[in-house]
Amino acid sequence: MAALPLDRVSEYVSGLLAGEANAADGLSRPLTLAAYSALSPTLWSLVNNVGGSSGGSVGEETVKVVVDHAMRIGSTGASKRATVEFVGRLVLVRYLSSSLPSGHPMRWFSRFQLRTEREYTGSFRSNLTKEVEDKFEEWVKHLPKTSWELGASNLEATEVRTSSQLHEERKRHLPEKPVTQVIARFLLRLFQSKACRSETKKLVCTRFTPYFSVTHPTRGTLPGPFFKLPTGHRRLMLDVVATMLCDQDVRACADVFLTAVERSLMGQDEKGYWDQISRGL
Repeated sequence: MAALPLDRVSEYVSGLLAGEANAADGLSRPLTLAAYSALSPTLWSLVNNVGGSSGGSVGEETVKVVVDHAMRIGSTGASKRATVEFVGRLVLVRYLSSSLPSGHPMRWFSRFQLRTEREYTGSFRSNLTKEVEDKFEEWVKHLPKTSWELGASNLEATEVRTSSQLHEERKRHLPEKPVTQVIARFLLRLFQSKACRSETKKLVCTRFTPYFSVTHPTRGTLPGPFFKLPTGHRRLMLDVVATMLCDQDVRACADVFLTAVERSLMGQDEKGYWDQISRGL
């Protein structure tokens, strides 16, 4: 049987991710988690063509469609975690492999992330168009809103892992780790790399302010979702905050954000931990 051309495969996948109507019944349905997972090998096959001499445009179109779909899925959607893991891995590889010195350990980490992905069999190149770069930045900017909407009610969406790790955890019946943790660990790696655009880092910082606390005109200071997180997860979020504030561009415009964080820690056990890691910021 002759292989289908890449552009036809890409068109079919784009239709699935866009939720286009099924020809059989004319109904449009969002992808289930099982369907998204089953589609993962095909997505990798298409993404592997990014930056290549042939099929590069197909690969880039796939990346754009995947990112659009990831942002369109609601925070509590069944496949939200899977999209965060997939796109998060692409973004880390993009920034860490192309923006850091060849011997930097974080650059090795980004390559390892793909090599441990069972469906990854090619070479995701980093020479992307500005349009794709903008898509990645847009996706990063939507993560604070996702974290806010998840709050402490759906903690299993928060830590990026490979499909091999997921397979092993399910085989051993281990509990899945939260989406909020996936997001937090992704942001920690991203801000450690110092490769993201300054504008994006500032916006992420600003949008995370109500996650910690908000000031109501009549009710005063109110705690954000951070207040309801378990201790281990709070510390992870504080690690993310401290890493954000290590960036001088972010620190220069983060007074409101820092105030919100410190208010959320008043009378909390994590205050001592925050004092230690924020010393010198």
